[in-house]
Amino acid sequence: MKFNPPRLLTKENCSNHKIEYFASAFIKHYSFKENFDYSVQSLSQLDHILKTMPPYAKFNPAFRQNTRVLFGCYILETARRSFGGRYKWWEIKELPILLSGEPQNAIGIAPFDKVLERMVSDVTESIPEFFQIYVDMMEKSKTESRLSFIIY
Repeated sequence: MKFNPPRLLTKENCSNHKIEYFASAFIKHYSFKENFDYSVQSLSQLDHILKTMPPYAKFNPAFRQNTRVLFGCYILETARRSFGGRYKWWEIKELPILLSGEPQNAIGIAPFDKVLERMVSDVTESIPEFFQIYVDMMEKSKTESRLSFIIY
C-alpha cells in the first residue's frame, strides 16, 4: 500500500497567513543550524541543508512533502519580502505561486518542485541559481512591460 501524505497547502487555504506560517515553521525548525532572515543570501544556507539531508529523506513521502512545503514557503516569503507580490493558486501545478510586478507584468515563482528536485538530485541547479532567474526577471520588469513568466 502506498502512503500519500496529506496536502498541507490547498486552494482553499492558500493565503499570506498560511504561507507565512509555514515559512516561520521552517525558521523555527532550522534556525539552530543557520540564521534565516528572509534575505536572498539565506537561500544558500537553505540549499546547503537540502543537499545534506540524510538518505532516508529521499524515500519518506511524509518527510519529502513537509520539506517541500516548509522550504518552498520560505523561498516564496523571501521573494515576497524582497520584491512584493501576491500569492495565488496555480491550478496547473496545484501549488501556490507568488505573482510580482503587477499590473504591468506577471512574474511568478513556484519553488516547490525545485525544492524536491534539489533534495533528491545532484544534477539540478541550486536554489540560489533558481532564485537568481526570478531576480533577473524582476530587474528586467523595471524597464519592460507585458512580461509574463513563471519560474518553477
